[in-house]
Amino acid sequence: IKTSRPVAVGNSNIDGTVTLKTAHVSDVTAEVQNSTAGVNAEDFSIIIDCSDAGAGLMKSHLTMSSSFSNTKGTLDNDETLTRSGIEAAKAVDIAVHHVDDANALSLVKINDPSNTMEESFTNGIATYNFKASYVKSSDAGASVTTGLVSTNAIYTFTYE
Repeated sequence: IKTSRPVAVGNSNIDGTVTLKTAHVSDVTAEVQNSTAGVNAEDFSIIIDCSDAGAGLMKSHLTMSSSFSNTKGTLDNDETLTRSGIEAAKAVDIAVHHVDDANALSLVKINDPSNTMEESFTNGIATYNFKASYVKSSDAGASVTTGLVSTNAIYTFTYE
Protein backbone atom coordinates (compact mmCIF):
# COMPACT_ATOMS: atom_id res chain seq x y z
CA ILE A 1 0.00 0.00 0.00
CA LYS A 2 1.54 3.28 -1.03
CA THR A 3 0.89 6.21 1.27
CA SER A 4 3.20 7.37 4.01
CA ARG A 5 5.01 6.17 7.06
CA PRO A 6 5.48 9.02 8.20
CA VAL A 7 5.75 11.59 5.45
CA ALA A 8 5.78 15.32 6.03
CA VAL A 9 3.78 17.40 3.60
CA GLY A 10 4.65 21.04 3.07
CA ASN A 11 8.06 21.29 1.50
CA SER A 12 7.88 17.68 0.39
CA ASN A 13 6.67 15.60 -2.55
CA ILE A 14 7.54 12.26 -0.99
CA ASP A 15 5.50 9.13 -1.57
CA GLY A 16 5.69 6.65 1.25
CA THR A 17 5.27 2.91 1.39
CA VAL A 18 3.63 0.93 4.16
CA THR A 19 4.79 -2.67 4.21
CA LEU A 20 2.62 -5.22 5.99
CA LYS A 21 4.09 -8.45 7.33
CA THR A 22 3.32 -11.56 5.33
CA ALA A 23 0.02 -13.18 6.25
CA HIS A 24 -1.03 -16.77 5.71
CA VAL A 25 -4.10 -17.51 3.59
CA SER A 26 -5.75 -19.11 6.63
CA ASP A 27 -5.37 -15.82 8.58
CA VAL A 28 -7.32 -13.67 6.09
CA THR A 29 -10.87 -14.83 6.79
CA ALA A 30 -12.80 -11.74 7.88
CA GLU A 31 -14.14 -8.92 5.74
CA VAL A 32 -13.61 -5.31 6.75
CA GLN A 33 -15.03 -4.08 10.06
CA ASN A 34 -15.73 -0.41 10.77
CA SER A 35 -13.91 -0.26 14.11
CA THR A 36 -11.53 -3.23 14.05
CA ALA A 37 -8.33 -3.65 12.03
CA GLY A 38 -7.77 -6.76 9.97
CA VAL A 39 -4.73 -9.06 9.87
CA ASN A 40 -1.16 -7.85 10.50
CA ALA A 41 -2.14 -4.23 11.08
CA GLU A 42 0.68 -1.77 10.51
CA ASP A 43 0.73 1.76 11.96
CA PHE A 44 1.55 4.74 9.76
CA SER A 45 1.11 8.50 9.91
CA ILE A 46 0.56 11.34 7.51
CA ILE A 47 2.06 14.55 8.86
CA ILE A 48 0.89 17.85 7.41
CA ASP A 49 3.69 20.33 8.13
CA CYS A 50 2.62 23.92 7.51
CA SER A 51 4.89 25.38 10.19
CA ASP A 52 6.38 27.84 7.68
CA ALA A 53 2.92 29.30 7.00
CA GLY A 54 2.93 31.20 10.29
CA ALA A 55 0.26 31.40 12.96
CA GLY A 56 -3.45 31.11 12.32
CA LEU A 57 -3.87 27.56 10.99
CA MET A 58 -6.55 25.80 13.00
CA LYS A 59 -7.63 22.54 11.33
CA SER A 60 -6.64 20.20 8.55
CA HIS A 61 -9.14 18.05 6.62
CA LEU A 62 -7.98 14.89 4.83
CA THR A 63 -9.66 12.45 2.42
CA MET A 64 -8.27 9.41 0.60
CA SER A 65 -8.91 8.22 -2.92
CA SER A 66 -7.66 5.47 -5.21
CA SER A 67 -8.34 3.84 -8.54
CA PHE A 68 -8.17 0.56 -6.57
CA SER A 69 -11.16 1.06 -4.28
CA ASN A 70 -14.48 -0.73 -3.85
CA THR A 71 -17.92 -0.16 -2.37
CA LYS A 72 -16.79 -1.35 1.08
CA GLY A 73 -14.28 1.52 1.21
CA THR A 74 -11.20 -0.69 1.20
CA LEU A 75 -8.32 -0.79 -1.27
CA ASP A 76 -8.45 -3.59 -3.82
CA ASN A 77 -5.31 -5.57 -4.51
CA ASP A 78 -3.86 -4.77 -7.94
CA GLU A 79 -4.32 -8.25 -9.38
CA THR A 80 -2.57 -7.31 -12.64
CA LEU A 81 0.88 -7.24 -11.01
CA THR A 82 3.48 -9.98 -11.00
CA ARG A 83 6.79 -9.51 -9.18
CA SER A 84 9.74 -11.90 -9.41
CA GLY A 85 7.43 -14.51 -10.91
CA ILE A 86 4.93 -14.23 -8.05
CA GLU A 87 1.38 -13.54 -9.16
CA ALA A 88 -1.06 -11.35 -7.28
CA ALA A 89 -3.07 -12.77 -4.40
CA LYS A 90 -6.79 -13.08 -5.02
CA ALA A 91 -9.62 -11.91 -2.73
CA VAL A 92 -7.37 -9.81 -0.45
CA ASP A 93 -8.05 -6.11 0.19
CA ILE A 94 -6.28 -3.54 2.34
CA ALA A 95 -8.31 -1.72 4.99
CA VAL A 96 -7.17 1.66 6.29
CA HIS A 97 -8.43 2.75 9.71
CA HIS A 98 -8.00 6.19 11.25
CA VAL A 99 -6.72 6.06 14.85
CA ASP A 100 -8.14 8.83 17.03
CA ASP A 101 -6.63 10.33 20.20
CA ALA A 102 -8.30 7.65 22.34
CA ASN A 103 -6.83 4.90 20.06
CA ALA A 104 -10.29 4.06 18.70
CA LEU A 105 -10.36 2.91 15.07
CA SER A 106 -12.72 4.06 12.33
CA LEU A 107 -12.65 2.78 8.77
CA VAL A 108 -11.38 5.26 6.19
CA LYS A 109 -13.80 4.89 3.31
CA ILE A 110 -11.63 5.32 0.24
CA ASN A 111 -13.23 7.48 -2.50
CA ASP A 112 -16.00 8.69 -0.19
CA PRO A 113 -15.76 12.51 -0.16
CA SER A 114 -18.05 12.64 2.87
CA ASN A 115 -15.48 10.60 4.85
CA THR A 116 -13.28 13.53 5.85
CA MET A 117 -10.92 13.23 8.78
CA GLU A 118 -10.09 16.34 10.77
CA GLU A 119 -7.03 17.10 12.91
CA SER A 120 -6.02 20.28 14.69
CA PHE A 121 -2.75 22.03 13.95
CA THR A 122 -0.25 22.31 16.80
CA ASN A 123 2.59 24.70 15.99
CA GLY A 124 1.63 24.39 12.31
CA ILE A 125 1.68 20.59 12.26
CA ALA A 126 -1.29 18.21 11.98
CA THR A 127 -0.71 14.47 12.40
CA TYR A 128 -3.06 11.76 11.15
CA ASN A 129 -2.49 8.26 12.55
CA PHE A 130 -3.67 5.18 10.70
CA LYS A 131 -3.50 1.38 10.57
CA ALA A 132 -3.36 -0.60 7.34
CA SER A 133 -4.30 -4.30 7.39
CA TYR A 134 -5.29 -7.26 5.26
CA VAL A 135 -9.00 -8.11 4.98
CA LYS A 136 -10.90 -10.63 2.89
CA SER A 137 -12.51 -9.24 -0.22
CA SER A 138 -16.27 -8.89 -0.10
CA ASP A 139 -16.61 -10.30 -3.63
CA ALA A 140 -19.24 -13.05 -3.60
CA GLY A 141 -17.69 -16.50 -3.59
CA ALA A 142 -14.12 -15.18 -3.60
CA SER A 143 -11.45 -17.42 -2.08
CA VAL A 144 -8.19 -15.99 -0.72
CA THR A 145 -5.09 -17.24 -2.55
CA THR A 146 -1.39 -16.74 -1.94
CA GLY A 147 0.55 -14.07 -3.77
CA LEU A 148 1.59 -10.46 -4.00
CA VAL A 149 -0.61 -7.77 -2.42
CA SER A 150 -0.06 -4.24 -3.74
CA THR A 151 -2.29 -1.19 -3.93
CA ASN A 152 -2.09 2.57 -3.58
CA ALA A 153 -3.99 5.52 -2.22
CA ILE A 154 -3.85 9.26 -2.70
CA TYR A 155 -4.60 11.69 0.08
CA THR A 156 -5.90 15.21 -0.34
CA PHE A 157 -5.92 17.77 2.40
CA THR A 158 -7.29 21.25 2.92
CA TYR A 159 -6.75 23.52 5.87
CA GLU A 160 -8.31 26.47 7.62
